[in-house]
Amino acid sequence: MLLRGGGGEGGGGVGEKYRLLGTSLRYNLQSYFDNSSLHGVRFIREEKRPFREKFLWFFCIIVGTVATLIIIVSLWEKFQTNPTITGLDTDFHNWDVPFPGVWLCSSSFVDDNAVDELVKTQFSGDETAKEFLKAVARMSLYNLDDFSSFFEKGRNVPEVPLADTATQLRMECGKIVKECLFKGPELPCCENFKPLMTEVGPCLAFNAKHAWPKEDFLLEEILETDETLSLSLLFFGLTKNYSAEEQYIKVYLLSNDEVPSVDAQPQALYDYRISHLFFSEKHTYTTPDTRQLSLRQRRCAFADEIRLQVDAKYTFNFCMIQCRMQRSRSLCGCVAPLYPPTEGFRVCEAKELQCLAAIADQLRTTLDCTCDLGCDHTIYEIERLQEVQQVTNQVEVTFVSWPLIRYKREVLFGWVDLLVSFGGIAGLFLGFSLLSGVEVVYYFTMRACCMARKERGALQRLQREYATAPRPALDLSLSPYFGQPPGGGGGGGGAGLKRVRPAAAPAAPAYLAPQQPHAVLRAPRAMAGYQYMP
Repeated sequence: MLLRGGGGEGGGGVGEKYRLLGTSLRYNLQSYFDNSSLHGVRFIREEKRPFREKFLWFFCIIVGTVATLIIIVSLWEKFQTNPTITGLDTDFHNWDVPFPGVWLCSSSFVDDNAVDELVKTQFSGDETAKEFLKAVARMSLYNLDDFSSFFEKGRNVPEVPLADTATQLRMECGKIVKECLFKGPELPCCENFKPLMTEVGPCLAFNAKHAWPKEDFLLEEILETDETLSLSLLFFGLTKNYSAEEQYIKVYLLSNDEVPSVDAQPQALYDYRISHLFFSEKHTYTTPDTRQLSLRQRRCAFADEIRLQVDAKYTFNFCMIQCRMQRSRSLCGCVAPLYPPTEGFRVCEAKELQCLAAIADQLRTTLDCTCDLGCDHTIYEIERLQEVQQVTNQVEVTFVSWPLIRYKREVLFGWVDLLVSFGGIAGLFLGFSLLSGVEVVYYFTMRACCMARKERGALQRLQREYATAPRPALDLSLSPYFGQPPGGGGGGGGAGLKRVRPAAAPAAPAYLAPQQPHAVLRAPRAMAGYQYMP
């Protein structure tokens, strides 16, 4: 149905404009129902169909809409919560397998001779200074609470630069490791083991990026053709300066771009009775197409996705470390000398250790850091320990076997799958497509507004027609139409029918008994409103 009329002359107030817009929307609603591509919509608008049939089509459309929405909501929930899948990748012949970073950490890695010399030359042999300097050299988040005792009862705490003092008093590599073998041949130990202060105390690191200057680090990898897949170490052994428990060495096996932290326990505690450590590698990598998903959906972050202050590459480990540093800075204004120099984080002075000692437990246990796993991460697990009865100074850290599997995280249900699913469900239940949505926008925005602006005269005449049009008679009876002429605007065909004003119901035929009122009403109601034309 096309609307033709006068142009847009005439003004009118705001109320008149809104009334014209309402008339335009009503007209376009009727036009949309007549021309819509959605299933069943045009049958609701057709005047020659009975009310019950229109209601049936309306009910079917509502059921289809509800079913569509329910399924779409379930698909959206799946897309938000489980859009990835992690499977096995067994193409091990094409892998580059790095040897893990091996970290040896112990609170006994303190050079007592250097401590005595420093106390003698700068603090006149003061015992309090000696205890304090030893505590600084073996500092970690685990023993940070111990510094609170130095600030009790007015004890004098020596003012020394903490980071430099810890480095100066740390035991040299040559006094800890005597001999090293890597993949068979002998390896210069102290050229490959580098010292570093960490959250778990003083450590020696092999094949770890952060223990080396960036330009000097060379990643050690293993090959299937290597003689062995191991690192053998010979230590100097126990000393009398510390108890046996204090000299136990925590062995951390980490990815090459991570450092030990209080978030992870060591894979082994070397107590000089272990001869072999057999470990396995579980590496997970993520395909690049998962970048289309959000962090919350894939539950991991790529190395370049989140910018950290403490490291250029994102890892869960460094995210947690930065979180603790931020908490320490917010509560004490500085951080412990356990981290590499970082812009924006000042290292505490000796007098500020009292504040760090007070919050040490909070830093270890009660932080609510929102850190995601890295999308590419490696976990090393000890599969078997080989122990001996007598004390031994030698240990071999080796792969239990060549890594045969790794895990691949990829997209299971992406944006394209979601769009196809939405379109398929909407098309199945409603016949809806992308152009159907364009139709809705066109009819009820652009077309309605343009008509209200440019076809005012025609809309005013249409308003008068709507106001004077007779109300259609609706047949709400439950009687079927089978075998009878259609009435009340319904029932098959419409040729030869003309709408007239409903006449008064004629008297009931004589052959109908009075006790059958439904029969009395059926005949006249069926004809009410229509008459046959020759």
